[in-house]
Amino acid sequence: MRETKGMVVGDQRISDAELLNAAQLIEIERRKIAEYQRYAALYALPADAGT
Repeated sequence: MRETKGMVVGDQRISDAELLNAAQLIEIERRKIAEYQRYAALYALPADAGT
């Protein structure tokens, strides 16, 4: 088993697993924001834009 280095923040050590979990959560939120922005752009079109 490989030794994990993690990261030290202040006086706390954050494990590699915790860092990976945080990165995955950030990516999920980034995708949600992108989806919300697409919907916002869609609904911002003028009502007659498709005619």
